[in-house]
Amino acid sequence: MNMNKKSGLALSALVAAAAALGGCGGQQAKSPEPGNASAPEAVGAEPVTITILSTGGLPEAELDMMYAIAMKQYPHITIKKSTGKIENLIAAGETPDIIITHTGNIDSYQDFNLLTDITPLVKKHKTDLGKLDQVALNAHRVTKPDELNGLPFWENFVALYYNKDIFDKFGVPYPRDGMTWDETIELAKKVSREDGGVKYQGLAQYAIQRFGRIMGATLYDTKNRKGTFETPEWKSVFELVGKIHSIPGNEAPVPFTTARNDSFLKSRDLAMYATVNLLTQLVEAGKSGMNWDVVQYPSLPGHKDVFDEVNAGSLAITGTSKHKDAAMQVLTAFVSDEMQSMIARKLARQTAMRDPKFNNELGADIPELKGKNIAGIFKSRAVELKNRGKYVGQVGTILEKHFVSYYTNQTDVNSALRAANEEVNKLLEAAAK
Repeated sequence: MNMNKKSGLALSALVAAAAALGGCGGQQAKSPEPGNASAPEAVGAEPVTITILSTGGLPEAELDMMYAIAMKQYPHITIKKSTGKIENLIAAGETPDIIITHTGNIDSYQDFNLLTDITPLVKKHKTDLGKLDQVALNAHRVTKPDELNGLPFWENFVALYYNKDIFDKFGVPYPRDGMTWDETIELAKKVSREDGGVKYQGLAQYAIQRFGRIMGATLYDTKNRKGTFETPEWKSVFELVGKIHSIPGNEAPVPFTTARNDSFLKSRDLAMYATVNLLTQLVEAGKSGMNWDVVQYPSLPGHKDVFDEVNAGSLAITGTSKHKDAAMQVLTAFVSDEMQSMIARKLARQTAMRDPKFNNELGADIPELKGKNIAGIFKSRAVELKNRGKYVGQVGTILEKHFVSYYTNQTDVNSALRAANEEVNKLLEAAAK
């Protein structure tokens, strides 16, 4: 691939800056020892360039910081960014050595025969898998249950964010950790009001599919290629989301939209928002006067302290890579204590580590997060990944469309789910031809 050489040079220039990042708030890197992921592996120390294609949605600035730390730990490695669609790169003979993606998408690379079992490389480089979150790690067993096709290096969390000024305006107590969804809905009723010509809404949630995932429900049967919506779990999801948006003054936008970031962060007429990690956006909103905080994601009946199925950033070495040892060194750097501490402290992202100290460090180097209830976020956890499949995105869109039919009283809940199933089955049948 005729890559722009400046990308590799620019990343190399960041290596010196990475020395400061490595300390992460004054913590010293541990001395190398057997099995320590921070210790450079002697195997394969000749100069080598590793190409990485990032499809995981991370900002370039964050990736540059991560690449700089990896190259500092392994000075013989130069990381070069790859760009473009994977199918075009493969056709051009420019398949990257590493793909950055996420657990909801890593299995799609099976279509290109790119996933490979990295277990032998893990053993060769003494990468310590025991320190990783095992739920996130197991989400990378795609090709076979006993094969490992990648490593997690950060995780998304879900929490309940709230605008303190709206609660203060109406003299309503703030949300708290440990609430159920029923309690949250009752609280939303108290702040779904109009004042001074402004219509304040009490509560919104991102992605109705999340409730199904918490309950262990699937979007479709990937083996038999059939929809799986006609279940008590999905009926409960429709009824719950309908209940949230049937609060007077808290009606959902139609067509139904999954993201309400603007209402919460910009117009600021949404009191509570249950969604993924918004901390960096909220830091910016706070600079312009937004008075916010965060609490634990509310619990569903029978699923206490669960906020979603696992959703992690993924690093996968391609089976075609000619530099698998060096690629594994990059993966090892990404799960090193040094890298993970930086991800927590400076980027305010949940790490892929089991040790709770990393969660305790989340946002520690961001002054605007001081005093926020970050600890409340981690009173909930993610569960094993079930909703894996090539058509998850399309099936999720079908689900939301039929939720609108139910929510707008065009049909009853059972008919809506049946119609959704029928549409999913047609989609999957057509895809199989």
